[in-house]
Amino acid sequence: MPFARSRRKPARAEVTELSRLRLFWRERIDWRLRRGGGEAARIAATRRAVQQEWAVLRGLPPADLEARIALRACRPARLATIEGAADFALVLEVMRQETGLCLRDNQIDCALRLILGQCAEMRTGEGKTLVAALAALAAARSG
Repeated sequence: MPFARSRRKPARAEVTELSRLRLFWRERIDWRLRRGGGEAARIAATRRAVQQEWAVLRGLPPADLEARIALRACRPARLATIEGAADFALVLEVMRQETGLCLRDNQIDCALRLILGQCAEMRTGEGKTLVAALAALAAARSG
């Protein structure tokens, strides 16, 4: 049995040590080369559409924003697509007005990935809580 454990022969796994150069390669360069071109391009296009819609909504007075929220019915299937960018931008604008925080590009990307059911990794201090709140609010708005 190769995985039998005992005090005389404990199970040990061989782990290669990571040098600083290899860590730098994996954290900064390798993931960019490995990421999927089609999926990443689609999410980037959706993010650009969301930002364009959001720029329009920033200048609206609160009464007009309330009217757009009441008028617009959101479908769950199109939430993370270019067609659903206006719905996503409405949630972003309400978050900005209520909290005073403007979300960055990578946070919008991560929220879109969460809505699509993908895993998103962020470092400490990048706003994971805001991303999760944005995804949850957008999903709750769509029902």
